[in-house]
Amino acid sequence: MMIGFFLTLGVLTNLLIFSSLFLLFLGIEFYLRSLTNAQRKAIKQKTRNESARFENFDVIKSLPPHKSATYLTPEFWKEMQFFTNRGSAEKIQTPNGFLVVNARNFDGKHISARNGMRTTTDAPDHPTGRVLLLGGSTVYCFEVPDSLTIASYLQRFLNSSGPKLQVLNLGVSGVTAINRIEKLMSMGTLKKNDVVVILFGDNDVGWQHYYLHEPFLLKVIRNLRKYSHLLGWIYFELSTQRKLKAGITAAHDTAARLAQLSLHLNSINIRHNFLIQPNIYTKKPLNKYESEIISRFGVDFSQIVSSAYGFYDQLRKHPFISATNLMDNTVDSVYLDWGHTNAIGNELIAHFIAQLELFKNVQTY
Repeated sequence: MMIGFFLTLGVLTNLLIFSSLFLLFLGIEFYLRSLTNAQRKAIKQKTRNESARFENFDVIKSLPPHKSATYLTPEFWKEMQFFTNRGSAEKIQTPNGFLVVNARNFDGKHISARNGMRTTTDAPDHPTGRVLLLGGSTVYCFEVPDSLTIASYLQRFLNSSGPKLQVLNLGVSGVTAINRIEKLMSMGTLKKNDVVVILFGDNDVGWQHYYLHEPFLLKVIRNLRKYSHLLGWIYFELSTQRKLKAGITAAHDTAARLAQLSLHLNSINIRHNFLIQPNIYTKKPLNKYESEIISRFGVDFSQIVSSAYGFYDQLRKHPFISATNLMDNTVDSVYLDWGHTNAIGNELIAHFIAQLELFKNVQTY
């Protein structure tokens, strides 16, 4: 009788503890949801948590940076997405033994790529040198036609300033600066009047490496957190230091490899700059639309980008040039997502590059 009483008491105690923990879990969950539901509702239809080029035309056309864009037509967007969906990049084994990533050749009305490079319009007839413009999708510029890429704007700026240099668009979606170094080294001997410009930062913050090597338990919690704000909080607490470390490590490795490349380019008298590119996390102040984009992409991404850019901000000596504040004076946003810009943003970046010291006193013969 007494044993049965104590067994019943033990079951009731365990049940009480379990119920208390369950109610505590529900209380925390409802509290966290109350803090974020209003914000989620406000941004649900306005921004995306992926690159803009994967969104449907109606959504893209309604965004502030594209509302008045005359180049943004259903025909252009359909062609761009057709090209993107069939694969915009390919790995190539070069004759000198390098395995490099090139832009896939494509011959469209609005977008074209030849010889592994996005087409740059308005090239001079008899160039005396080349501008090798290297970077990721923000250099490729999927979101605009050939004539409105950073490379094409830069080509027109240079055409009007004197030196007859041909701009080559060596941007490829998803590649890092280290990958672009390998691409540059695979191109053989650089010529006397060649200029090298690498835009880096967006793909060099460690997010790819972090998610690829994230511990299994954290991956499980990350995938389940969409069902629970409490799991989201747990993931945040457990992953923060790992993400910060991933950002700093990626930035340190990238800067070291670029510094090595600079020594090599100096040894063969090739003018060069490495441009720390702007993105929505470096812009100040943010307007409402831009704040909503940051909210949509989440804290995870913000932590990694901010960590890496904290390191990049210290790179103030040649060959590093910071353009992180370039968009600070824009009233209407140029950002379609966290890193990709519209035609106005591309023009601003191209103008910034055209004003660099390395384009002065370029030989024109």
